[in-house]
Amino acid sequence: MTVLKNKKYIFFDFDGTLVDSAACILSSYEFVMQTFDMKPKVKIEQGIIGPPLPETMKMLVGDVSEKTLSEMTQCFKERYDAIVEKETLAYSGIEDVLNQLKASDKQLFIATNKRTEPTFSVINELNWKSLFESIQCVDMLPTGQQSKTNLLSNMLHEFEVDPSQALYIGDRTDDQIAALSNQVDFVAVAWGYGDWSDYDGVCLSQVNALNSLLEVD
Repeated sequence: MTVLKNKKYIFFDFDGTLVDSAACILSSYEFVMQTFDMKPKVKIEQGIIGPPLPETMKMLVGDVSEKTLSEMTQCFKERYDAIVEKETLAYSGIEDVLNQLKASDKQLFIATNKRTEPTFSVINELNWKSLFESIQCVDMLPTGQQSKTNLLSNMLHEFEVDPSQALYIGDRTDDQIAALSNQVDFVAVAWGYGDWSDYDGVCLSQVNALNSLLEVD
């Protein structure tokens, strides 16, 4: 744990790490299935949250035409974007933690699979923009390069961050993979949508443990 206190650059996932968007996301997927009179191929539950939208939609609908998949994805976007800023809530205590980290001269970043439009709708609703050096979303990358690993890599290069001085905090294994692929230390959070029951690395069960982990008063 001691080595983590020296981390200056703290990268966060968004959904399931800083904000609880589950109800909003899942109800939007259910709305799409009902609108197109289809049964999902997998259960609509928290475990499907995390991957980019097109990937999740394809998992839910299976083998359909590209036209239908595109129409269903657009239906999700319209439904979700209409309700996201009011129905997405910050986890209790997380804003205090972010403010304390910022006041302790940590530089904070968000690297998320969430699309740009709903991400900034929520950020603006929460009035969080000033807390972060940069907020970047996977759809900002060119088609074919849209992965969290690439997103984190680009941010490290853009802000000239030494990976040894960085920490990535997230709730799903794709966050862990992105961190390890970029030689960045990773901390899992158990209050999100991933299952860390068999994980032998650092995993936090309470929001206020972030300050203790980084030795912030």
